[in-house]
Amino acid sequence: MHLKNHLHFLWLVPALAFLLPVLMMLIMAVAPPGALGAIATEIYKKLFWMTPVIGIIVLCVLLVLLLIRGGTLLKQINPGRTIALALLDVIAPAVFLVLQVILSGFLR
Repeated sequence: MHLKNHLHFLWLVPALAFLLPVLMMLIMAVAPPGALGAIATEIYKKLFWMTPVIGIIVLCVLLVLLLIRGGTLLKQINPGRTIALALLDVIAPAVFLVLQVILSGFLR
């Protein structure tokens, strides 16, 4: 298989990196404080800081692909969507804090 076949879904990496902490946040909000809520909290704590790192790595991969392979490969992997999601990952801690405030307001 060629590299471009695997890179076609590169945008899924930052998308999943953003959605997993959001899912953990929702589980923490609705789960009882027992086992499931504690597990979601531990996973969320790790993902909170990993999400921006994943966004930076994806942006670096896109930069390397642009420098090495040129623009033809980037057209096939939809760079606009990938860059937007990677930038969302980079600012994710701020977004997560806002979502936590909103969720805590709904649950009161």
